[in-house]
Amino acid sequence: MKKRIFIISAFIIFINVCLYSKSNDERAPYVWPWNQGLTWHVDVDAVTSYLLRGWNYGGLAFEPHASIGYAGAEISAWANLGAKDLSFMNFDPQLNITLSYTIAGLSVGVTHLHYFNSKYFDFKGKTYEEYLNGTGNFNQTEVFAVFNGPEKFPIRLSWYTYVAGNDMFPDYDKPVRGQTIIDATGVSKPVYEMKRTFSTYIELAYKIGLPLGFYITPAIGISPWKGYYTRNDTKFAVKNLELRAEHPFKIFNFIECNVWGVVMLDCYKITVQNFITTIDNTWSNQRLNFALGAGIKFY
Repeated sequence: MKKRIFIISAFIIFINVCLYSKSNDERAPYVWPWNQGLTWHVDVDAVTSYLLRGWNYGGLAFEPHASIGYAGAEISAWANLGAKDLSFMNFDPQLNITLSYTIAGLSVGVTHLHYFNSKYFDFKGKTYEEYLNGTGNFNQTEVFAVFNGPEKFPIRLSWYTYVAGNDMFPDYDKPVRGQTIIDATGVSKPVYEMKRTFSTYIELAYKIGLPLGFYITPAIGISPWKGYYTRNDTKFAVKNLELRAEHPFKIFNFIECNVWGVVMLDCYKITVQNFITTIDNTWSNQRLNFALGAGIKFY
């Protein structure tokens, strides 16, 4: 209960700080959301690796994205059509549906992340048996707030918190009396109550313009408490460091292309000894990841 109150309070403070900082920017006239009109876009990226929030989720993939919005409100769909490796032996598609609203540079919304290899399309977490055996519902739902600064100060501050789905971990302070379970290896283990962790990822990024239309964007991501991003272990962790270089360019007024590269370092439990070596991670077995990509956007 205390964590829920803290999350809600911190989320509200985050939103108000972003709105306050934007409202005090007098370098550009304010445009009311209902005057923005209808917006839409369709784009697709081809990437060598699916990198996200410190992890490498898979190999070569195509990532289509489409959205339509009016007066600041928007609905969008993004998909990852790829595999967990370059061989495409383990095809693992994903679909995200997002509802959001943007005002004064601040976007707030909710995203449902659906994995087609999952058994269920619901909002429940795993049971204890499913947790031990790595089965069950892997889908997740998160709320988010993203603040994009003005052109002269292109900072991006993002907050994401899982509120439903696969975000449950055993509460080792609350064993279920008289109950044990046999895990996948045949070992008898005590049963604990499952609890939702409200796993949260916060990222700070800054986009730097370079000559000839190039940009670089350094970013840092943190996990503020125990949860999904630290496998329910560390209370606070610097999750990842990232550097992105890109070159967007227009073909026509309604078509834009982009080529980019990204280097990402998983900082969780990093030491001098394991800086390059493999790590204990279900989704990514290496600390230093990189990817190349190219995309085309119609709007």
